[in-house]
Amino acid sequence: ISSLSSSHTPFDLLIETNEADLKSCEIARTSWGGRGLLATEHVGFGKRQNETVLRVPLAHALPLAVSADAEETAADLHEAMGVPDKLTQLLRPSSSDATKLGDLEKMALLLHWVTSEAASTPARVAYANSLPTRDELACGVLWTDGEYPELQDDALASEFRDERRRVHDAYQVARDALDDDFALVPSTAESYELAFARAISRTFGALDGALGLMVPVVDMANHAFGPTCNFRVSEKSFELYARRGAREGAELCITYGEDLTNAKLMRAYGFAMSCNPNEVVPVNVGEK
Repeated sequence: ISSLSSSHTPFDLLIETNEADLKSCEIARTSWGGRGLLATEHVGFGKRQNETVLRVPLAHALPLAVSADAEETAADLHEAMGVPDKLTQLLRPSSSDATKLGDLEKMALLLHWVTSEAASTPARVAYANSLPTRDELACGVLWTDGEYPELQDDALASEFRDERRRVHDAYQVARDALDDDFALVPSTAESYELAFARAISRTFGALDGALGLMVPVVDMANHAFGPTCNFRVSEKSFELYARRGAREGAELCITYGEDLTNAKLMRAYGFAMSCNPNEVVPVNVGEK
């Protein structure tokens, strides 16, 4: 999907069309060369702890019910978005076909529809343009047989293979359930792999895990252990807030999981951290 206007950058369009309120941050290059959210002023100090630094209306989020507790909430949001009934039914936790699909496998289908020409709106076009390309992603499902030796870890390579196999099986389930309607399901397994990889790298868990959400702009936040920010859901918006102090120019990060080992980070997100506190080496201290 191409940019909407040559007079705007993709990020300008993303912010404008998704009505993102960047109160104290901006999308910018990080110190390590990637893109992320940087503070435009000191945030989170003293009385400013827990203040909102970024807000996006829920109307622009991609919602998925993970449990029955959020099923009707997600269905109402899908109706407001114009999601076709056939797809909405498949995404419901109570659907018989849904039991054959994992939550992220279903989110990949919703993402495919939202970024397709059939569902095109300025906000969705801008969001599609902001998502990472296949070359920018390195999560396990995108690795091929010839690349597994680079991991230098047979157990992790086996997990990558198993996940890729599960995603391909889910793709066939989705094609059967949706009658090969390629407005609702990708036309190739490779396209579905990419949608899945984007979903796994960009989905938030909300309402105590009952609701999954992909949220434009907020999903630019990168991972850190002991992060500066967290997120919350209000009645009409998804907010990023400062949980501790960060100075102007500092990167505003969230945590993808405080207990993630490097193997789990590699499988889901395609990176490892040199200072990961969850990496331990067992030492057997025997008697002398």
